[in-house]
Amino acid sequence: MFLQGCSLGNEAYFFCGETSIELALPSWPPYISEDGGSSVSDISYPELECWLIECQTAEKHFSFYADKNERSVKIRLPENFPASVLSYPVTRHKNGNALFFYPAGCIYPQNTERLSWREGFAANILASLYAGTKDRRQTAEYASTFNWRRLKETLSAKEAENLAKINDSITEGLPPGKRPTYYNPWNLDKDVVLRSIAQRSFNIRKLNLPLCLNISGDDEVVASLGGIRELLSPYIPENAEFQKMNFLTIIKKAENKSRFLCGDLVAVLSVSTGGNSAGGNLKLELCALPLYSGK
Repeated sequence: MFLQGCSLGNEAYFFCGETSIELALPSWPPYISEDGGSSVSDISYPELECWLIECQTAEKHFSFYADKNERSVKIRLPENFPASVLSYPVTRHKNGNALFFYPAGCIYPQNTERLSWREGFAANILASLYAGTKDRRQTAEYASTFNWRRLKETLSAKEAENLAKINDSITEGLPPGKRPTYYNPWNLDKDVVLRSIAQRSFNIRKLNLPLCLNISGDDEVVASLGGIRELLSPYIPENAEFQKMNFLTIIKKAENKSRFLCGDLVAVLSVSTGGNSAGGNLKLELCALPLYSGK
């Protein structure tokens, strides 16, 4: 069940106090494993300018910057009520700074330790619930009944399960086009997930990815960009896997486009309508990297 009992509905307890938490920031460049495994030194990430920290709480929205050398951030939040903390890496590029990568995230009170790339999507969903409401109090009370821990665990389990299947398919010698696709939660239809949670109709089926396909690193379009090693997904955890396995996963629907950082440009990959495979159907559009003027 994604809804759970909660004893915080009594008005006497609403905003009765604050608590201070200290969250560890992700490393930059990122590690292969978020618990501090081997550094992904062979992946060329852009230089970090700073961290943009966005907080959505039962009381308000606020944001601030953290220096690139900071190891953690301290934040005061309404005690016991769900809060979203997102940490966006602001990166340096030839023409200025950019916000390209998806954020690391934390959902309080389930997590009071660190900002995680894999928790970013779930934390972004909670942030969007608060951002779209006219009544934070009512939204906070409802958010307290939703099982955010179960949501995070389900997303992580799906990602791990698909990765295990991909590794098995590689062992079996299957080509990229025949392997399972990578489970990137940011490829979900966020509006569907958000709406179902808001309308109390959420179920695990809402976490099934749209139809995706794998693009080999040997594909002509990918090769023209310099190969897999020249492309970075905005979802940090899948970059190490893509480069190790020499393929990309993109959404198959023609109206959906997958973005990858390619130097100081954005490579937008999509599949033409009616294509059953990548061959001859992969479309490339190179766009200027949108610059971030906040800092």
